[in-house]
Amino acid sequence: MGEYHPYPNEKCSVRACDFRPISLINYTLKIISKLLSNHLSNVINYLWIGSSLLMSLKREGLEDDGHCGFLAFSKTNILVNGLSAGYVHLLSAHHLQFLHIMHHHNPRLFLSLALLLLLLPCVISIDPLFSICSSSDDYSVSQTFKHNLNKLMYTLANRAPAIGFGLESVGQGHNQVNGLVLCRGDLKNAASSTCIRAAEAHVRKLCPFKKEATIWFDACLFRYSNNKFFGELDNSNEFCMTNTLNVSVNSVAFNMKVTELMHRLALAAHLSPLLYATGEMEIGESEKLHGLVQCTRDLSGGDCKKCLENAIGELPSCSYGKQDGRLMGVSCNIRYELYPFFDA
Repeated sequence: MGEYHPYPNEKCSVRACDFRPISLINYTLKIISKLLSNHLSNVINYLWIGSSLLMSLKREGLEDDGHCGFLAFSKTNILVNGLSAGYVHLLSAHHLQFLHIMHHHNPRLFLSLALLLLLLPCVISIDPLFSICSSSDDYSVSQTFKHNLNKLMYTLANRAPAIGFGLESVGQGHNQVNGLVLCRGDLKNAASSTCIRAAEAHVRKLCPFKKEATIWFDACLFRYSNNKFFGELDNSNEFCMTNTLNVSVNSVAFNMKVTELMHRLALAAHLSPLLYATGEMEIGESEKLHGLVQCTRDLSGGDCKKCLENAIGELPSCSYGKQDGRLMGVSCNIRYELYPFFDA
């Protein structure tokens, strides 16, 4: 049995952002770099005040527009260029006055920094959904295994984003490392790359010196082991995520709709070269149910269908009558929401 590391199912886990505004952030940074000159200390104050403002809005619920927004400063550890920041303090009257002065003193810089503050969390608040570490085997005394794992991670991070999937084996015998990466089927290269690199960083911290580990993110799955697992269907390592909000319609009818949509998508996915499918279904006059299913591409179409059908069978015990639900495994995953969370 492995060590399980669950993460809270926050409704603002990175999803509306989808790691996409990186190019816009780079553009904003270029503007800021031209404006900063010798005012670095002021800029640091501005950033702190701006983040405080965002946090105060978050606590007041003003940012909640149903799409998660861009606010993610409530995480205990936010990494910016390798630096860790803790919880952000609430905005004081002094902060408000200082922010007001800054806005009138240099509106262009204020707007640039505000834009950066809104976009940064989409990139830096990439937290794992769940992770599993092997409880026994470790490589603390094996530099060869460590070297092979590093090489595996480097190779997957560079090759997998182009197609959203990667398999790789490095080394021989008991020092061999086998790895798999799967990105969500609708993501572009940059988003996949960002998620894979985040997975590598987190798995080193969460599963140090372990010869086997799996970590899930909203956008990708990363798995490695000293044992061969390619092409094998595995329903044993999975977890469920949902929220506490019940649907406003009849729960029995709603769950029948969820099951119907999931079965329809499973049928489409197992026939697809990408083993991936998305779709939607009307559940009322003005509401739609959105769903996504996906398998790792080392599986056959038949095994993919088996994996998805098993997950669909377990979903009611996880999220019956709830507004959203996911069942995530090492071989496949399924998800439904009442809002569009994927690109068509």
